Amino acid sequence: MPTMGKGIQMTRTMHVFLLAALLGLALPAAATELPAAVDYRPPAEGLVIEYSLIDGDDRYTLTTEVLAAEGDDVVLKSSVPARQTERYFRFLLVRESAGDYFRFDEAALAGLWPLRPGKSLRLPVEGSIDGAPVLLELAFVVEAIEEVLVPAGRFAAARVSYAATLGPGGALASFRVTSWLDAERSLPLRVDVIYTTVGRETQSFRLVAQALR
Repeated sequence: MPTMGKGIQMTRTMHVFLLAALLGLALPAAATELPAAVDYRPPAEGLVIEYSLIDGDDRYTLTTEVLAAEGDDVVLKSSVPARQTERYFRFLLVRESAGDYFRFDEAALAGLWPLRPGKSLRLPVEGSIDGAPVLLELAFVVEAIEEVLVPAGRFAAARVSYAATLGPGGALASFRVTSWLDAERSLPLRVDVIYTTVGRETQSFRLVAQALR
């Protein structure tokens, strides 16, 4: 009888997998082993990440290709706008994009790694957006090492947030960015952005990895 019971259970399991395959369903992957901390690992040149950009009820496809990983910098080519080249510091903070630029203490930001829950950093940043000078202070916090499930798969990731305000008491604007960085390749698997503009109107959007290739 025990043998028959196991056989019935295996048959049921096979039916579930077969039905899922026929319907095109994705079965949950096995739990990912979580590291105590996440160090920086430059992504491979040529890696392509397909994202969905979710802005309210609107959804767009954004494709990003890693052109080069140069020291702490990652050079990307984005499909929106077409063939735009961007430069990021360790896939976390933008340096240059569409004529805008940001300058900061690179050694201080590199000191946030290895990413371990509870680590934090306040980082002065200066730069230019649409030709206008920008001066602000970003407050970084490593919130957790956790499992994140996105359409591209299930991954161990470090959840890192940073926030800032513009103007006295945030009178001009404020924003908060939360990124889930892949433990293996340091690339963002999901990015949530919430910002409040003049007039206190709050908006948000989300970037989610759909596929890696």
